[in-house]
Amino acid sequence: MVESEVIEMNVKIELVVENSKRIYRFGEVTEITIGRADDNILSPLVDQISRHHARVFFKDGTWMVQDLESMNGSFRNDAKLDKDPVALSAGDKLRFGPVEAVVFFEDG
Repeated sequence: MVESEVIEMNVKIELVVENSKRIYRFGEVTEITIGRADDNILSPLVDQISRHHARVFFKDGTWMVQDLESMNGSFRNDAKLDKDPVALSAGDKLRFGPVEAVVFFEDG
């Protein structure tokens, strides 16, 4: 089994990026942006990711995901997202271009 690199950021939501074997844990943030540009929180160096591809954010007690009109699309459980935010559940599988992640939440 390949060991994963864990990057701590105060656990509340956890995205396990399967392609890179990295685990990102977030807590004190209310928005996680994904894209190639340097101003994103998750910035995979993959050509198929738009500069500002998607965002995961906390609103009204729920974590949501939203595509930012990316070129190659964002997916939740293999369903393509449009520009409207969609609520996330533990175990949801997200895909941003070729980058895949699984959503986990901390209890409490």
